[in-house]
Amino acid sequence: MQPLDSTVFKQRLETVRERIRARDVDGGVWFDATAIEFLVDFPHVSTERPVVLIVTEGAIRLVVPQLERDRARAVEHVDQVDSYFDYPAERPMATVRDVLVDLEVAVVAADAEAPPSVMGYEGDPLSDFVDVVEQSWVRELRRRKSPPVRDRIIESARWADRIHGRLTALAAPGKSPIVVSERAMTEGTKLMAEELGEAYDIRTR
Repeated sequence: MQPLDSTVFKQRLETVRERIRARDVDGGVWFDATAIEFLVDFPHVSTERPVVLIVTEGAIRLVVPQLERDRARAVEHVDQVDSYFDYPAERPMATVRDVLVDLEVAVVAADAEAPPSVMGYEGDPLSDFVDVVEQSWVRELRRRKSPPVRDRIIESARWADRIHGRLTALAAPGKSPIVVSERAMTEGTKLMAEELGEAYDIRTR
């Protein structure tokens, strides 16, 4: 499956910028991993090291832990990547605060008050630095699928059906579910890589 064309992400970003203007705030902030991938095509797993997306009228900034910095810099739709060393050695939200100050942002529409509390993460809320209003724009946008997204959902379903068929064929009384599922996943991945070639877009989530 080919990655989505860059114009899809440009349209999504323009849509949220329209909402930023309509809401009369200085920018939008996203902590949710699914929302960040939806807007700028940066897939990642939420951990105790938060990733934060900040969008204003003139800038798109991504705050990441240092270990994600190089991968983040390769993202086409991000203007600048700001990184912190690690957590808890550093406070990720201090880096977010510095970016907001640099962008002269005083009021934001955010999908949450702070990064998700996963794997032991605890940190300062956004409202310690700026005024915050809540928004769920990406959740709303994801309800309506564009034709390119629908095509990929259909293709994913076809592959899921094929690999599930292989899983069913491998399953038998007395066989370990763990061994069977691992074999089916391995065979399925190999099959996709062979048939799709460079069009196989490997995701981290």
